[in-house]
Amino acid sequence: MAGLLLTPFYAGLTVFIYVLLGLIGVPIFAGLTGGFQSVLKPSFGFLIAFIIGAAFISKFAHGEKNFGKIMVVLVLAEVIFYVIGLPYMDYILNVVMGKGMDISKVFWVGMIPFIIPDIVKAIVAAIIAPRILKAIK
Repeated sequence: MAGLLLTPFYAGLTVFIYVLLGLIGVPIFAGLTGGFQSVLKPSFGFLIAFIIGAAFISKFAHGEKNFGKIMVVLVLAEVIFYVIGLPYMDYILNVVMGKGMDISKVFWVGMIPFIIPDIVKAIVAAIIAPRILKAIK
């Protein structure tokens, strides 16, 4: 939502601050965790991707009212999330943790269970973000 509601700079900055707060120990990551050790979690690459994705979404969809255009941008942002998050997950699982997972298993763990929920959240965001922007203007 940050990308749909804020300008690119502030969308990226907001998510960057969220990640920074988590890294300094505020328990705001999944499972109420935080701390610098979070960089060694397989999912941390997605947090990095969210910073880039928020700015990307804002650059191409901030203030947009057309549902279809918003959805295209949100789907492309999902691609960004997975292109950054999955290789990071693969590296942590296989190089750092020595799990020996092949790439298909990494996809099954890091992407497949999230595709449908991500699409549902994107649809909801594409519907409500223009209404929120209209209400606050």
